[in-house]
Amino acid sequence: MWKAAILSALVCPAALADVYLCVPEASTVIEDTYGTKMSARAVTLANVKLILTKASGHWQVKRLGEDDPVFPRCHSEFVCDFGEDIFGGFFLRSTKTPGLFQAVWSNNQTADRPAMLVSMKGTCSKLPRL
Repeated sequence: MWKAAILSALVCPAALADVYLCVPEASTVIEDTYGTKMSARAVTLANVKLILTKASGHWQVKRLGEDDPVFPRCHSEFVCDFGEDIFGGFFLRSTKTPGLFQAVWSNNQTADRPAMLVSMKGTCSKLPRL
């Protein structure tokens, strides 16, 4: 399924920009129900693939297959961040170690899940232009 999403991303006009597929190799999650319970665990997030691309003149990071960006407006193709109150995060792609990335972000608590702090590190590959 993710191959079809990449292909559809590549055939749209935004595909004229560089596109990177970023796949985590190690990750952790800290769950917090606002003071009543906290837990941390190593998790496998290989199914959470990130796409780094330039859209509307700005670099952004999205989860593969989702419309809303995790990092909507990056400073460059190497640095993204956002924040409000204690919720926020960053995405960094190395300029010295080709392909290496790390990302950390937090999500608000909802009725379905606790607040989460997600961290991951892995590799990005530049996708070929059609």
